[in-house]
Amino acid sequence: MKKFKISILLLVLLFVGSLVGCKEKEAKENNDNEKRPTLVIEDTVEGKEKEENSVEDPAEELVEGEKQVLKLSFPDAQYQKLETSLVEVDSLEPQLILDELSQRGHLSGEVKVLEFTEETDGDVSLLNLDLSQAFADQLKNVGTGGESSYMGMVCNSFLDTYEADKIKITVEGKILESNHRDYPGYLEKY
Repeated sequence: MKKFKISILLLVLLFVGSLVGCKEKEAKENNDNEKRPTLVIEDTVEGKEKEENSVEDPAEELVEGEKQVLKLSFPDAQYQKLETSLVEVDSLEPQLILDELSQRGHLSGEVKVLEFTEETDGDVSLLNLDLSQAFADQLKNVGTGGESSYMGMVCNSFLDTYEADKIKITVEGKILESNHRDYPGYLEKY
């Protein structure tokens, strides 16, 4: 009988301990979220939207004082497919896209936008993105599948956010080269 009471007491203590642990984790997540100046308003997987807050046009015309939306693409945990997330920001700046991807652990914080331009060629909307050497270095340290995920992450994030058709990515003004291939021209969505 005494063993039974001890067993019940241990089960109750384990249950209470697990609840306390969950509360601490939840409180930590809440504190982490309060530190971030951005707000995730929608997550999607492979273009399938969850039934949460929906934004029709992520790169609407810039209106002073209104929030802007970044549409980020990033690889899933297995680097099999790209997931997307909309993030509300105060202003639409190219570096913010890279900073958000960095904060999520998908890109080195050392990757910087050196130059960014938008142009059109007839009906085709083009982006030109010149990045720091840190991007090429990171790209060279992943396998072929990882490289495809990283390129897709950057290309899709910029193309979707700026609603463009093609993007050319250079590194310090030169053609982007990796251990697997070169990227001399414009790229479309992955």
